[in-house]
Amino acid sequence: LNRFVKTTYFRLVHRHINITPQHLPNGFKYSKVDKAKEAVEIANFLNQCYPYINQQPKKILSWGQTPIFCSTLWIWIKETVSGQPAALGIADFDPTTKEGSLEWIQAHPQYRRKKLGASVVNELLSRLSQIADFSTVSGRVDNATRPDILYRKCDFERADIWWILTRNA
Repeated sequence: LNRFVKTTYFRLVHRHINITPQHLPNGFKYSKVDKAKEAVEIANFLNQCYPYINQQPKKILSWGQTPIFCSTLWIWIKETVSGQPAALGIADFDPTTKEGSLEWIQAHPQYRRKKLGASVVNELLSRLSQIADFSTVSGRVDNATRPDILYRKCDFERADIWWILTRNA
């Protein structure tokens, strides 16, 4: 008898109605991501935010080679004085379906609980509302950081649930 591990994921949708403008806290600013020059910094940042992954700069660069890549949908929030990255948002846009997709949304652990995650999400939604009909986000249901709470506070709704079954060796 084969054994499987079931991983549960959610998907939420935003119709680009009621995008709440988020004012960054004092001492922070938005900054454009230059993936070609900052691939190492992006990989290190993601690895610090997610201790269970090991992103490599080569993989980061590959994301920019897809037809859904849009450079204006990659944004940092950095400390104004030091330039230290505090949060990162990466979204994609599919011109065929007119769908925006929030792919990587995170605040560095030392900067959490400062509303930087909501700021990144709403800034990306504002940008996506100019080109996309709607936006989606997905993630693991059992994620200890509970990202679905953040997305619902940013007016994402309707939860689709699906499972991925992986054969246990």
